[in-house]
Amino acid sequence: MAFTSWPLIINEFPPTFVDKITAIITRYNKSWLKLHKSASPELLFLPCPGLNIKHPTTCLKTLQVSKHIILSKSSDSRTRYIAAKNLAKATAARDKRWKPELEAVKLEKEILWEEKYYKGKHIVSSAKRNTTSFSNSSPRSQRRSITQRLKHYDVEERRNRLRALCRGGNVLTWDSIMEHDVSWKELMYDIPEQVLSFRLNGTAMTLPSLSNLRRWGIKRWGTCPLCGKPNVTMAHVLSKCIVALRHKRYIWRHDNVLATIANDLYGMANRSNRQNTTKRPPTKPSFVTAGTNHKTKSKNTSLLTRIPCTDWQVNIDFDSSLTIPVSTGVDTILRPDVVLYSDHDKQIIWGELTVPLERNILDAHIRKKCPLCRAESKLKNGWLDSSCFYLGDR
Repeated sequence: MAFTSWPLIINEFPPTFVDKITAIITRYNKSWLKLHKSASPELLFLPCPGLNIKHPTTCLKTLQVSKHIILSKSSDSRTRYIAAKNLAKATAARDKRWKPELEAVKLEKEILWEEKYYKGKHIVSSAKRNTTSFSNSSPRSQRRSITQRLKHYDVEERRNRLRALCRGGNVLTWDSIMEHDVSWKELMYDIPEQVLSFRLNGTAMTLPSLSNLRRWGIKRWGTCPLCGKPNVTMAHVLSKCIVALRHKRYIWRHDNVLATIANDLYGMANRSNRQNTTKRPPTKPSFVTAGTNHKTKSKNTSLLTRIPCTDWQVNIDFDSSLTIPVSTGVDTILRPDVVLYSDHDKQIIWGELTVPLERNILDAHIRKKCPLCRAESKLKNGWLDSSCFYLGDR
């Protein structure tokens, strides 16, 4: 939109002029993102849960309103006279077409009314919250506040249009909005193309689920081949099928990675128990010649070796049994993937396996750590939390 800003601000185009441009942008973006043709185009332009692409109609309105504000607050009397004439002409017009002069005056009156009666508690739509009032701010700040409010109204109108859809509006529920953290630049540079297409089609409810294939006329029946439920959605396929849950199909990859790690953990625990049991000879003092630097060789020792316990035991979350030992006194249903503990020395180590994308590593760390911190605070009978580790796999 940067190349079209100058023509849009100079020429007095109506908002319907950019409808063809919007259709072209939508068609090319859907083709590039591999978004199904039945998906609502509002997901491309909404800030949340969409991609926050600049909408041509919003850009046109913002530029036209900015032009009127610049002309009306110009230092040249002739320029202000032209702006006043345009405002009088727009006021006297009988048609209901959108006019930037009337829109700018209306938004400015709204902000001044809120400033007067809300006593500074209103939210002036700008990039940063201004401490000064709207009437005492600079013309540039006033123009920014008015244009930001105009963008906010356009976004709300577009969101209401999406909410009115029968299927596409489901993405605007509170739970769905809390889970969507989509940014245009992050999606372009951080997420692979296939993952991006899957996520956007999942947001738009246009993934090729059995119910959608039946709705599009590709399949005659939309019955789940495992459990026999009719008209199954993608949520059923990904997480709600009873047969898949019973056969542990959803956690098959997780359990296979955990089984590979478990063999190494059992070996580390047995090796540490043997090394901690044997008596080590006392270390001899080493002398260093004057004028030379003493270099110590770092040994790669595991955490189990550094903690002198001789009865390390390993619990792995395979059969949905409690992995936290009862002797710790922790009354919880949490099942960490890996728990290493010593009953004699009352030491415990937690471990979790997670498979996040690079951009979600921090969020996955917080999501896994918070429940373990609550379990750590419940340790009783002298038990100590030695460490907590997280395993990642791609």
